[in-house]
Amino acid sequence: MTSRAAVLDVGDSVWDMKAARRAGVTPMAVLSGGVCGSALEAAGAAQVYRDTADLLSGLDSSPFGRAQDERSAGSTSLR
Repeated sequence: MTSRAAVLDVGDSVWDMKAARRAGVTPMAVLSGGVCGSALEAAGAAQVYRDTADLLSGLDSSPFGRAQDERSAGSTSLR
């Protein structure tokens, strides 16, 4: 089972951010829903992107990339 702390959610509305926080997951926002970034941040967005292309271009430094780094650091590899 996946820990809620390891789950990230992407949305474009205040309701998306609030629902993710209520569910115990980290919300990230894109500005495609007509809502300003400050409103999304106030609703709980961990990070706000212009659009999905902006999220993709910064994926390694996004909460997605940081979560992957944490999973990799905690795993052991067999060689």
